[in-house]
Amino acid sequence: MPDNMRLPKGQTRRGSPAASLSRFGWILWLVLLAALGVRVVTFALGDLLRQTNPSLAVLFDSGQSTARAVIAERVLQEDEALVQDAVSGAQNALRSNPLSARAMTVLGNVAEDKNDEAQAARLFERANRSSLRDLTPQLWLLQREIQAGNVSAAIDRLDVIFRGHEPGTLQPLISALSPMIVDARFRPGFAKLLQAETPWRKMVLREVSRGAKDIPGLNALFTALQAGSSPPDGDELKEYLNRLLQEGWVDQAYLVWSKSLPPDRLERLDYLYNARFQYPLTNLPFDWLMPSIQGALVGITTESARRVLNVDFFGGRVRFANVSHLLTLGPGAYKFSGQERAQNLNNERGLRWRIYCLEDPSGSIVASSPLSGDQTWREFSFDFKVPDENCRYQNLLLELPAQVVLETEISGGVSYANLKIQKTDMSEAEKSP
Repeated sequence: MPDNMRLPKGQTRRGSPAASLSRFGWILWLVLLAALGVRVVTFALGDLLRQTNPSLAVLFDSGQSTARAVIAERVLQEDEALVQDAVSGAQNALRSNPLSARAMTVLGNVAEDKNDEAQAARLFERANRSSLRDLTPQLWLLQREIQAGNVSAAIDRLDVIFRGHEPGTLQPLISALSPMIVDARFRPGFAKLLQAETPWRKMVLREVSRGAKDIPGLNALFTALQAGSSPPDGDELKEYLNRLLQEGWVDQAYLVWSKSLPPDRLERLDYLYNARFQYPLTNLPFDWLMPSIQGALVGITTESARRVLNVDFFGGRVRFANVSHLLTLGPGAYKFSGQERAQNLNNERGLRWRIYCLEDPSGSIVASSPLSGDQTWREFSFDFKVPDENCRYQNLLLELPAQVVLETEISGGVSYANLKIQKTDMSEAEKSP
């Protein structure tokens, strides 16, 4: 071929064998890419559908072991007559994935139904080793350890279960396990485990406090914790203290709360703890309780070197009774005093302080004159007498004493500072309104 007819290096004439091979290579490459894409899509669809529609997942991906295990689970749950189908499905899942914990769990359940405890134990042990996040085998093994009285193994199992699962899963589980946690056999070991401040400690203490029926056992658990190296903090005590009060264990609640105080505060306990809001609020019983309520804002600020309680209302209907303090006053005469201020507080009745016996929440030992309108800072005080009987504990409550719905309309604000309760002569209390 003449030189002027030669093609540039790397190019071939159309229709030549080299050009045909090049086109064939590109076609083959595109086919492989398409096949790979289809395979990726089928894998993805199989993975996506394995829980919601496992049968369809298997159609997309015949090797989808999780979907096969899910199908086997459902077959076993829906019809006991189809046990063999469930077994076959679980075995197929294991052929696709020999480490499928769900498939081994299905076979373990079948073995248990046949009273083959040894085989069931082997399968559940294998499932547990395969996946620590699969709850079913862990609970089966936990039940076996509890029944066998193997306290140490049961405590270790609980630690693994609590560490490996999300709060949404743990909450009902802890409630169900509350009787075991406070049981005398397991309580010491569990209290020792809780001293380590595990990540799940707060949730366990909260749920056990809510769900345990054995109040003496619950009390023994918290007593052990308070005596240990890592006693419960305020958040961990809150549900427990509320439960004690709910069950009428007020003396025990006060004892637990007082033990939680730093030694310097315990030495200076007064008739009204944290009277001037000098300590951070805990919202625990025997301290100030200030739950939030729609239409009002309660807070503590610093003003002229004093700590001030402010309550602001934004207009609208508010059934306000959201500042309170549980008291432990013995029989006798007392004076409650402080400073108060009102800023454009518009309400037909105004706000007042009321002290009542815990045994009679709707009653009243004494109530202050209502505060409303505009009032610059002024002193206030009133005397009262705690009766000799049926009034071991009292509650101090700031409230809007509305009797009908229209009287709950309120706007503006009030402030209180330098609050104090002190003991007085009986003659002064008798002059109280």
